[in-house]
Amino acid sequence: MTWTNLIDDVSACRRCVFPQGLLRQSDRIYVMDNHQAALWCWLQRVDSTDTYNILHIDRHYDSTDLVDFVAPALNGRLIHDLSLSDYLSIDQKFGSECVAPVFRYDNYFPTLLHYYPTFVGCIYTATHECGTRLVYENQLSVRPDELPVNVDFWMTGNGSDAKRPWIVNVDIDYFFYPDTNQDSRELFSTAYVEELFTHIKTHIDSGDIQVITIATSPGNTGTEAKANKFCEKVCSLLGCPINLTN
Repeated sequence: MTWTNLIDDVSACRRCVFPQGLLRQSDRIYVMDNHQAALWCWLQRVDSTDTYNILHIDRHYDSTDLVDFVAPALNGRLIHDLSLSDYLSIDQKFGSECVAPVFRYDNYFPTLLHYYPTFVGCIYTATHECGTRLVYENQLSVRPDELPVNVDFWMTGNGSDAKRPWIVNVDIDYFFYPDTNQDSRELFSTAYVEELFTHIKTHIDSGDIQVITIATSPGNTGTEAKANKFCEKVCSLLGCPINLTN
């Protein structure tokens, strides 16, 4: 499996608090340093008129509602027609002084539901309950102990929701916690991580998962080295090794 670097020049999005500095793609797997480009990646791989279930594995809900700022910035354009450069660089004035990108790492879910209201079937959210919970009726909160064992059950359509194609959205920060010294440490055992991503790989290979977006989030995992090492382990488990050290 080969990886393509989708970002050569990130100067257009430097105003973002966490600018998108990493974005690589290997078939239906995308790796990025934060989830700013997640929505754009999904819309490149799927039909925006169809309906998908989403598995969101992330410390945060990523559900800040900034929809009112998106519309004037789009100026009639469709999100799925935007180039990556445009998607990352479209900005809007927030308040009296701040100008910032309208597509951020923490607001893509409300934006998705507003502009593509039939896109989402059910959202399964495995989080640490950080941030504002998404306002969406058909969502299921998933405890850590429920996650690995139920991936097959959900994705084969044996759960309470209809069988649909899936999008998987992973933030590496879900797998870390701050200790008493505020040093980030891995939260789950190796066996837990291996079981989870082995199940996910099965459903990538079967075609149940249409696209998977993985954010390294070095700001929430202690160091870039820790984040990259963990992401490399995840990608290896998915059968698509990546080297993030160069």
